[in-house]
Amino acid sequence: MKDKIYYLKFLVLVFCLAFASCSDDDDKGQGNPVFPEVQKISCAVGETATLTFNANMNWKLSSSALWCKFVVDGGQGNSCSGEAGEQTITVSIGDDATALNKSYKAEIYLWMGGDKKVVYEITRPSTGYEVSLLDENGNPYTENNPATIAYKSSSFYIRANFDWQLTEWPDWIDADKTSGEAGEQSTNKLYINIQSGHTKNANDGFLTFMNQAGDKVATVPVKYEGIPSNAIEIIISSQWNWTFSSDGSTYSSSSGEEQEAPFTFNVIAKDDQYKVVCLINETEYTYSRVEDENIESNWFHVKKENETIELLVDNNDGIERGGAVIVFPMDVWNEVKNNFDDLVLPDGEVASKYDDYIITFKQSGIGGAEDGFTASSEYGGKLEIIDMKTVVEDPDILWGEYNTDQVYQISLEGMHLYGTVTVNMNGKFANAIVVPQNPYEGEGESVVVETEGSTIMIYQAYLMEPGGDAITIYLYSRSGETIGVLLVERPLE
Repeated sequence: MKDKIYYLKFLVLVFCLAFASCSDDDDKGQGNPVFPEVQKISCAVGETATLTFNANMNWKLSSSALWCKFVVDGGQGNSCSGEAGEQTITVSIGDDATALNKSYKAEIYLWMGGDKKVVYEITRPSTGYEVSLLDENGNPYTENNPATIAYKSSSFYIRANFDWQLTEWPDWIDADKTSGEAGEQSTNKLYINIQSGHTKNANDGFLTFMNQAGDKVATVPVKYEGIPSNAIEIIISSQWNWTFSSDGSTYSSSSGEEQEAPFTFNVIAKDDQYKVVCLINETEYTYSRVEDENIESNWFHVKKENETIELLVDNNDGIERGGAVIVFPMDVWNEVKNNFDDLVLPDGEVASKYDDYIITFKQSGIGGAEDGFTASSEYGGKLEIIDMKTVVEDPDILWGEYNTDQVYQISLEGMHLYGTVTVNMNGKFANAIVVPQNPYEGEGESVVVETEGSTIMIYQAYLMEPGGDAITIYLYSRSGETIGVLLVERPLE
């Protein structure tokens, strides 16, 4: 039994000696490790590099930096190994341990026969300060592709790897923010506006970005192509309700002092090309166009010179009158000129989409009210209007009763009054106060008095019983001036 045990131990010892002898033979066959000379290369973040070397025995590579990894079988690691022979290894450069303006170096060690040496030195260049102005698709603007600012304003994204400051920009623009944090473009959006007074002409310039230390990092070109042909700017304190004196020598706004004519304002348009259309009031809110062939005979006149428009009016010895001018950009004018009334003046009123182009005004008159009132019934002809000063012995009676002597009466004697009586003041814009407010109600009905521009309409006049009291209508101009009092009498029969 003991002999068998000794025999087995002897066999194991022989096997181990044989294996060691074979290993010694392999190492002796490969000889001493032969290391290649050190190679130095540079590779930026996001790039890859190829390492080539010859190993005369089994080998292993290791990297001294986390940002430099070996690519093996689609994966990445900080070491790899293989057998003797010609080798081609790929390394990938990552962004670990990144600081601005600092370079990094990785050492690649080759291990063979229990020894190691550096065979590659890989330098990752320093990452400098980077800032880009981007369009909505993330494309950067460059010297050959300046950022174009649209009319009025545009917005751009900013991508930067540092906390930035916008320190310089052209005087013809204004930016909504002057600093931001490092990050992708989604976190930084810059709005740039064209400054007032600079919207007409084309311009170009640069945006200058600095870091927190005050170092200039980048300049980005910007440009503006000028006001487009479908836009216009009217430089005026108010577009509405200017008033000319009856002789045309002065004008004023609703809240301003009188100024000497001509009434002047400026227009900003591409190449000073724009179209002025003259309108005259039919009622307070409705207009008709003065055709170009009738411009010279119109009661107001427009003089154009580049950006400047002058407006003058003729002497007015009649009643108050009103008008307007519309100043069209050329592209808009070309759209409406062949169908002006339907597009711009539907039902006589200026369509709201053209409100930005219009300037309205009126001119005082010196004509008497008795010359400007007419009345009619839809069931009859012209109705007579009587000036009460001609039928009373003392006009002071009118002052005592109505606080004015401008009192007029519509005589309805002999008229068939079923329907509507219309009183037209021939251009005198008015508001009306009716006394009593709802005269002579009956069976759910009443006499109704309404004003529309310079027209007064009296509805359901058939309810005015013969011999009753008059309806008293107090009249006021658009500026608040008392025009007078209108008495609508019932028929005697």
